[in-house]
Amino acid sequence: MESPECPGHFGYTELSEPVFNIGLFDVTYSALSAVCQNCGSLLIDDTQRGGLGSLEAGTDKLRYCKQRKQMVCKSSIAGKACGHEQAVIRKPPPKARNGLFLIASRNQQETVLFASHVYQMLNRISDEDAVHMGFKPDFCHPRDLIMTVLPIPPPAVRPSVSFGGAAR
Repeated sequence: MESPECPGHFGYTELSEPVFNIGLFDVTYSALSAVCQNCGSLLIDDTQRGGLGSLEAGTDKLRYCKQRKQMVCKSSIAGKACGHEQAVIRKPPPKARNGLFLIASRNQQETVLFASHVYQMLNRISDEDAVHMGFKPDFCHPRDLIMTVLPIPPPAVRPSVSFGGAAR
């Protein structure tokens, strides 16, 4: 059933490997820097979580968490303390980019973090911690910053592409 008012519906294709979204790369970097790389817990004390209530949802909360993070995770999972020492995460120098990735440095040893590894780390973040970071987990969890599917617009709304002198 076709209707002149309906331009069609979006489709999607699942990507074989997760990829960084270039438009959200800085937010992804900030989110990853604020959580434990082992268990996904926020790296701030319970006393510092009280300061989150006065902030607006969004990047203010994420910035707050990133600035007050600790380098050793103090959360407990199933009664066991995590205690994971965090690597320093940084972006590669602009001229060294052969694609998007992050670099984790610990004890003068560097590890390249590709989107698939970052997706696994962000997937460990609990919904409660996602709310503290300024996300709304029902709408957008931090793991959604990494693309696993690619939207495909319907033909009627795709831009026209001309080949030579002919138009589509």
